[in-house]
Amino acid sequence: MGAGRDVYARSLKPRAAVEFLSERLYRPLAHLLVRLLLKSPVRPEHLVLFQGAIGALAALLLARGADAWAAGLLVFRAVLDNADGQLARARGEASQLGRYLDTEVDLLTNLLLFFALGLRAESPGLAGIAFLLLVLLLSADYAANSPKKLPKTRGPEPWAGWLEAFYRVFFGPQDAFFGRLFARGLPPWYRTWLANLGLSTQHTLLALLLWLGRPERYLIWVVVAFGLSLIGYLFLVWRTPSPPSPPSR
Repeated sequence: MGAGRDVYARSLKPRAAVEFLSERLYRPLAHLLVRLLLKSPVRPEHLVLFQGAIGALAALLLARGADAWAAGLLVFRAVLDNADGQLARARGEASQLGRYLDTEVDLLTNLLLFFALGLRAESPGLAGIAFLLLVLLLSADYAANSPKKLPKTRGPEPWAGWLEAFYRVFFGPQDAFFGRLFARGLPPWYRTWLANLGLSTQHTLLALLLWLGRPERYLIWVVVAFGLSLIGYLFLVWRTPSPPSPPSR
């Protein structure tokens, strides 16, 4: 038991605020998988690619109306999405390749899911807007809660340079924008709000709506969640006094 707790402690990523569903449900489930894979030849990057394939299959099933199967795969993908990082940290194998690959596979999975939602809802415009807003929400959560120091490269990492280049083009401006926006600091309640809009929560909510037969309502949720996040930040800025101006010479 002690060894298991040590592995679990090593596998957790330090964050300023935690996502409730990830912390209470998906991380413990992912840890069971990590324990099985710890001494196997399976690398964290293999799990990233596998969960990307699961997400793509879920999107295909969603588009075809197989909602129960799509929902189950989304929950399974959420477990895998936690497991790849936990496996990397438990083994001391965290790398830049894994960091960029994980983010970009998540992006591709979400793109496919929103494309499928647009087909189901017969509203590709709303699906496109919701996809872009979700990308911004996830970037805001990263800026507010995740450590910014990238892991060290461990030996040659094929494709890491290409993945990093894409990341800097697509996500770099967002990271810089939210970094400047949040520069004055954030209170715990706002960090917690953003943390609980994370990908594990998003895919769980979509799975729940699929089980209820209302997947199109997820598009409205993303728009509302973004609006509430923006209102919350404007309220925060309004309540926080501006720093005093430097004295003139």
